[in-house]
Amino acid sequence: MTAQLVREEAIVERAKQEAQVMQRVTEFRKEGMWSAKRLPKVQEPPRSKAHWDYLLEEMQWLAADFAQERKWKKAGARKIARMITKHFQELQQKEQRAEKEEGMKIKRIANSMARMVREFWNNIEKASGLLL
Repeated sequence: MTAQLVREEAIVERAKQEAQVMQRVTEFRKEGMWSAKRLPKVQEPPRSKAHWDYLLEEMQWLAADFAQERKWKKAGARKIARMITKHFQELQQKEQRAEKEEGMKIKRIANSMARMVREFWNNIEKASGLLL
């Protein structure tokens, strides 16, 4: 029976404590210091850093470093890709210029040959006019 009596006394004591807490909460509500939605923040005392804290700091730094390096590599890859594209565009432009120059050269030759043929026939015409 003594164990049951101790339990009952503990339950009564806990009920008294809960009643006191609820009474204190209602007082705080009346004073505007207690909100039903949010409990006031408890200020914890600062603690000294442990090995785990230093490890977490190092991991944060390492994650940021990896992210930065990934950005650099992507930027470098984009730059190289643009350079390669530019190189092949320049090659294509050189080929087009060479074809165009070759076409112009052929036109000049054809033009000079046409001029020579015209002069030949003009000379023939002049010579035939002299013969008549």
